[in-house]
Amino acid sequence: MRRLTYPLRRWPRLSKLVLGGAALAVLLGLLVAVANVYVLLKGGDSTSSIAEVPRTEVAIVPGALVRPDGKMSGMLGDRVKQAARLWQAGKVEKILVSGDHGSWKYDEPDTMREALVNRGVPPRDVFEDHAGFDTWQTMVRARSIFGVRHAVVVTQGFHMPRALFLADQAGIDATGLTSDLHSYGYQGYKSDAREVLSRVKAVADVTLDSPAMAGRKISIATANGRESWGPAPPPGTPPAGAPDHWDSPSYSPESSSPPPPAATPPDTTPPDTKIDKTSLRAATRSAKFWFSASEPPRGFLCRLDGGDFKPCGSPRSYKRLKPGRHVFGVKAVDAAGNVDGSAAVARFAVPQRRKRR
Repeated sequence: MRRLTYPLRRWPRLSKLVLGGAALAVLLGLLVAVANVYVLLKGGDSTSSIAEVPRTEVAIVPGALVRPDGKMSGMLGDRVKQAARLWQAGKVEKILVSGDHGSWKYDEPDTMREALVNRGVPPRDVFEDHAGFDTWQTMVRARSIFGVRHAVVVTQGFHMPRALFLADQAGIDATGLTSDLHSYGYQGYKSDAREVLSRVKAVADVTLDSPAMAGRKISIATANGRESWGPAPPPGTPPAGAPDHWDSPSYSPESSSPPPPAATPPDTTPPDTKIDKTSLRAATRSAKFWFSASEPPRGFLCRLDGGDFKPCGSPRSYKRLKPGRHVFGVKAVDAAGNVDGSAAVARFAVPQRRKRR
């Protein structure tokens, strides 16, 4: 009977692979643990009682899921309820709803705004941020676009430490009001688990200073909330992207900006994007691009070498590029949410460093 043996010379190689994989797993686990502990310790103070919330300028309500039928998820509905109660209790003067409105088919901020107005909050006091694609961008834009300095963040308990941590890093003095008004079942467990990795992303966003979409500044302290609202969606928009913009039963005539006529056609013309200046530095293998749009933009979307378009601002810098040819692309997004269909492109090359003799 012949005995099968594994070649002895392969055992050291296999052992190194196993040990290397184990070491990598331990390192990643340690990274996740450290990031979570850091965010939880830096997360700030929150309460579930409206009476304990200090009076402040603004309530910030981060977005969450809007279902295909146009109705808010349980989590989002509870955030909106708590924000409305805060305003009714006189704890805040304005409410900023921030969420994903990257396309006509999906609209978180208008859905939240409509629900708040239906709960009696005057339209002039409800501001919309259409580019709050994640919590970091919500907080950065609240500070840079709307000029928010002091706020109370309204969200669920699992999300609160990260939201307050990012608010602080964005320059906002914030407290929190939790909105756990129901048990969320499987979705709640799923959100708890996902939050572990989201805290790692939060630390990365702060460390790398991830860019948020730029846009026209709207002072939340002096402006009318309607100035931040988007135009009515075009005909045929699915329910998740077509909340009622102007015919809310709670519309207040006190607003200084009357609703536009129903027959006013929406702006569907995309802007044109132009790359104004390019700066390349071979010594540091870096590139920097300045760009603009044919009309005042809500923001820009950039990509490098065929990757996904992501929110960016002008100028956009890239460092430690690999030697070889590269392609930079940028698209403008106008105030109505229209995206330039053809990106402005800049092609450039990073030379190979010469070896010293």
